[in-house]
Amino acid sequence: MNENRYYLASSSKRVFARVFDLLLTYAFIIGLFFLLNLIQNFDLKTILFAFSFFLIHFCYFILIPFFCKQTLFMLCFKIKMYNKEKNFLLNLGKREFFIWIVQDFIFFSFFISLCFFSEGNREKILNYLFFKKDETGFSSVHILPIIFNALLGFSVLMQIFILIATILKSNKMTLLDEISHIVIFYNKKEENKEKKVTFNKTILQPKILPFVLSEEDRKEVEKL
Repeated sequence: MNENRYYLASSSKRVFARVFDLLLTYAFIIGLFFLLNLIQNFDLKTILFAFSFFLIHFCYFILIPFFCKQTLFMLCFKIKMYNKEKNFLLNLGKREFFIWIVQDFIFFSFFISLCFFSEGNREKILNYLFFKKDETGFSSVHILPIIFNALLGFSVLMQIFILIATILKSNKMTLLDEISHIVIFYNKKEENKEKKVTFNKTILQPKILPFVLSEEDRKEVEKL
């Protein structure tokens, strides 16, 4: 008999699924960048790119999981989300806040800010941002890339902290699980030749699932 058992996902499944998901979204973003680069108007293409940058991540990490309970690579690694509270959309936002929402807001603010500078000052800002030098010397316009780098550095540190916390909590509820009230399951089909085990509390033991499910919740998990 086939028996479906639900385990908290391992850190390796979570991390690899997230890494491949991010690579996929950034592939779309890079493709979009080259496509929008065909537009001659700098302000227009910058604004479109800033909005699209956020929109791609929002659709992939918020809307798709909201309707499907998983992303493409979560599907590949056979893991799925289960929402412990009613407001799933809000919980998804809390889960993704420090992973990409903060970072995207930093990029969005930077791109929009560029539109308020003249062409010459934009060149100074970008040169200082990427090459850390400007032949004209340091000026007030260089404050923008300094602030951008500082905020981006903070965002990266938060992502590293979340990554380490996830690795240390393999097969357990992670910090993101606690904050967002969303649990990541691994659905494992096991062979049971002796008898068919029904889905009940004896399957979801504390070591497997560290909270009590209501009858309605158990029915929801069975659908995963």
